[in-house]
Amino acid sequence: MSATSDLAALRAELHRLVALADASVKPAPTRINGAGHPIPGYEWQVADDRGGLGRWLVRTADGDEDHCVYVHTPAHGGDDVIAIPREAARQLAMALLAAADRAHATATGIRDIAPTA
Repeated sequence: MSATSDLAALRAELHRLVALADASVKPAPTRINGAGHPIPGYEWQVADDRGGLGRWLVRTADGDEDHCVYVHTPAHGGDDVIAIPREAARQLAMALLAAADRAHATATGIRDIAPTA
């Protein structure tokens, strides 16, 4: 390998590690809806930065007896949501994180330091 390709690989790995560090901190809610809101609780808005997916909304509802996570996707019309039980939501979140790591590794050609498979 040349010094240029070594430097490029090092930069790519540094970028990956910074992205990993950024993903290890739970994001603060985008909005906290008070008791006067139709669905009081926390919500996180996720917008697609490439302009293709649209807006996703993830929320919890204070006082919800089922303690679910509610997800609104761009494919849903109006105020429709998917209710995901909290344990399934955790599994889904971890699967999305693992898949994003794999997609990043495939795109950059840099193998994960601690591969899962």
